[in-house]
Amino acid sequence: MSLKICYLAAIDRRKDVGVVNKIESTMQALTGKGYHCEIFWGTEDGWRGVMQLREKLLRPDVDLIILRSCGYYSPLLVPALIAARKKGAKIVIDIPTPVVNGLIEIWGQKTSLRGALTRMFLLVSSLPWSHWVAHRIIQYGREHPWFMMGVKDKTVLVGNGFNTQAVCVKNHVDNYVGDELVLIGVAKLFFWHGFDRVIQGIAAYEADRQAGLHFGPNVVFWIVGAGPEKAKLEALVDDLAVTDCVKFKGFQVGDELNQSYEASDIAVSSLGLHRQNLMMASPLKTREYLAMGLPVIFSYTDVDIDEGEDFIFKAAADDSSLSIQDMLTWYVDLRKNGFAPSRAHEFARHYLDFSVKTWVYEELLNPQETNPNKPKPGRLIG
Repeated sequence: MSLKICYLAAIDRRKDVGVVNKIESTMQALTGKGYHCEIFWGTEDGWRGVMQLREKLLRPDVDLIILRSCGYYSPLLVPALIAARKKGAKIVIDIPTPVVNGLIEIWGQKTSLRGALTRMFLLVSSLPWSHWVAHRIIQYGREHPWFMMGVKDKTVLVGNGFNTQAVCVKNHVDNYVGDELVLIGVAKLFFWHGFDRVIQGIAAYEADRQAGLHFGPNVVFWIVGAGPEKAKLEALVDDLAVTDCVKFKGFQVGDELNQSYEASDIAVSSLGLHRQNLMMASPLKTREYLAMGLPVIFSYTDVDIDEGEDFIFKAAADDSSLSIQDMLTWYVDLRKNGFAPSRAHEFARHYLDFSVKTWVYEELLNPQETNPNKPKPGRLIG
């Protein structure tokens, strides 16, 4: 009889489409390896959704429980997790963002000082003790020592996965002749995406081009998505007079988004994670871009990607404007060396696909087996 795995998450599935896709793809990958998998969604917001998870935990019939961390609601689940563990279930807690960065996000998005301070206090006082019951903690970036107390030896650093077979790979490489270069950034716009650095870089590049200091191509930046940062980015574009170079495409999915990817040359991933004091990460968008066959720009250290890969342009992890000239030099060399979208896709398939990320769960269920996809010891926090 196959072993049973249940993933529990209390999220708004209408708003957090990317998270839903990640959870579903993880469980599909485990199902493909012979496990009987189930997803239990908390359908209410806030503590009500967490209490729905609690009811599910009190009647477990599974071998492995994967719980998406509930932040400062986590203490509500401790008794139920203990009960599930006593019944023989292995417990994995999936922390999507290091808790210390959650504090920075709360502060950066505050609408009221009292509300932000209250949420920050609750988070600091709720963790890490409410995670001590777990057999394993999954992190996707470096955590502050405070939130590692009592859980360091059971914490594993893992890169996010992506369903590389669910995307359409760019079917050709445009014949770049130096006339126009299209950058694309797709995101729910927040300050940590750092798209303002690209806009400032384009403004400086255009000023030099208009002054005759160089004769490079027209560089265009397509911003796809919406979010709290959009109004600030639109104002910056107006202030710097680069409305011809920066286009806001709005929210796109499906064929419309695929067409934008197909018409783009380079994808822009996170350029502002340092604003959250996050230097190591594994954003899903970077994985999507590579699976599509696009070369990528980012400024953080990726858990899974060596910086020596030639289809990666590593920008400085600071607030300086993106150097468009340096980027162009890299891109022209990349083209001269025969870059093809299929190479970025194959890299994603071999190293970033969900199918190579399941070891973190399988190891708990089959500790006697050696999993070839387990990373080197240097990737393990504990």
